[in-house]
Amino acid sequence: MLWLSPSKSKTLFVAATSLCIAASTAYAACPTEDSLSHGVFVTYDDDSYTRFTAKEDGVIFEDTNYMDGSGFRVAYVLQQGLLSTMSFEFEDAQVKPVSVEQTAFSGGRLDIDRMKEEAETHLKFERTDRKGTTKGSMIVKKGERITETIGGCRYKVHPMSLAETTSQGTRTTHLLYIPELGVSVLNTIIQRNGQFAEFAVKKMDDDFPWEGRD
Repeated sequence: MLWLSPSKSKTLFVAATSLCIAASTAYAACPTEDSLSHGVFVTYDDDSYTRFTAKEDGVIFEDTNYMDGSGFRVAYVLQQGLLSTMSFEFEDAQVKPVSVEQTAFSGGRLDIDRMKEEAETHLKFERTDRKGTTKGSMIVKKGERITETIGGCRYKVHPMSLAETTSQGTRTTHLLYIPELGVSVLNTIIQRNGQFAEFAVKKMDDDFPWEGRD
């Protein structure tokens, strides 16, 4: 899932805009489940954009490009469109080997679509990167289904929270899970030190968001 780029970590608060934007703005067709074959594109309010695609083994691949001048690009392999089991950065369109991070989950079984509303799933994890292995726990909570306009598109969604705890403290990520697409979009991140970052989706497309990127 989307994390903060190095430049964003200096200013964690991202100016929030409404999830609902003017209906007069022109949009491409809203993504559907079929869009995952070529890409569901999500553009955030800072013009950073994410492309979600479905892989043959059922996982979701997320590729995020930051448009803040840093050139930061990061990809995630997502379990059920929510939990990152692998991530890595790109450098000159090539995978940056030292950035590879892998996470193995245990201690519970997550099935988002069958999970009851307001229920929690408790997991343990081991995350390995070039610095070593970090052990921790995670609580996944699923909220009641609501209808939201996200980037000009209307979906039934479930608010989700991921509370990840390690020896360094707890980091909580709030997302909106879209069952129709099987992916999640960011809402807020509360860092271990209490700092707060808020995100808003500016638009969703089933084609690359060319507008303003020529």
